[in-house]
Amino acid sequence: MNSTAENCGIVKIAVGEARLQQILNPRLRDDYILVKTIAVAINPTDWQTVDEKSSPRTKGPTLLGCDFAGIVVEIGKGVEKEWKKGDKIAGMAHGGNDIELEDGTFATYIVVKGDVAFHIPDSVRFEEAASLGVGVTTVALGFYKYLCLPILTFPMPYPESKFSILIYGGSSATGTLAVQFAKFSGLQVITTSSPRHFELLKSLGADHVLDYHDSNCGAEIRSLTQNKLHHVFDTIATQSSAQICANALSTSGENI
Repeated sequence: MNSTAENCGIVKIAVGEARLQQILNPRLRDDYILVKTIAVAINPTDWQTVDEKSSPRTKGPTLLGCDFAGIVVEIGKGVEKEWKKGDKIAGMAHGGNDIELEDGTFATYIVVKGDVAFHIPDSVRFEEAASLGVGVTTVALGFYKYLCLPILTFPMPYPESKFSILIYGGSSATGTLAVQFAKFSGLQVITTSSPRHFELLKSLGADHVLDYHDSNCGAEIRSLTQNKLHHVFDTIATQSSAQICANALSTSGENI
């Protein structure tokens, strides 16, 4: 990369304040890839990071943004995954990192971990790929690290259902991914959404879709699962969503 190439990004300069400004070009660490961004996506954590108090160790403005898609410019010598200059790449980074200030994605040029990014197929637009990093990572960690669900398999038809999971907020960006991951993991998928999204979620693999506006939604799910629901994945995380999830869970125990 030309060291004089102009770089600009959105940085947090104080609690509650972010600004678009010219920034230094990021240094290429051994296990990182230098990327020219083409598209980024916005997540709740991006604005939440701006509003949070920074660590006392922070030494300057922090680059914001987590999701990205772009073009490989340079590859660190420690990257093991196969990449070459000009490849289309997408994934996520730790935006708003108080220790590594340049780790975000809301900039013209960024650096990202090379071995956890993914190649963008020719059939996928940059804008589509940019929406996957945080969502896929959130689902993977939630399902396979914290809920200890069966690892997903891809051959069709879907594997036989082992037990049920409630995915609250199935039509959200993360929810649509979670429905598909859960189905490929061999689970019976129960999810919630507005009625206008019912058919979409069924096409993605949901076995049952319920209207979260219904005051009896939680009780209906508990009845549907015969009081045997032990796994919940809440993509909305509000007081009302937590209440519906609690009403749906088995009275004998739960994993959320």
